[in-house]
Amino acid sequence: MNAARHSGADWGTTGIRPTDDRVRVVVADEGRGGAPDRPGDYGLANMRRRALAIGARLAIVSDPDGIRIILDLPRPAASQP
Repeated sequence: MNAARHSGADWGTTGIRPTDDRVRVVVADEGRGGAPDRPGDYGLANMRRRALAIGARLAIVSDPDGIRIILDLPRPAASQP
């Protein structure tokens, strides 16, 4: 929703794949990029806070060719339900 609202992109992609010890989720678009952390904006700060709370790693790669948000989620141990 945010990509459609803010990026000016004509398309976006979402991908999910396993890695050795995590699950990687990537959301990307070819919009204008430049997603800044601005005072009073909660979007990126909330994403970082939520990722930290669940032990995930979050990377936000933004440039004039678009943005990629990469979230590496921890996999539960085999003994966990």
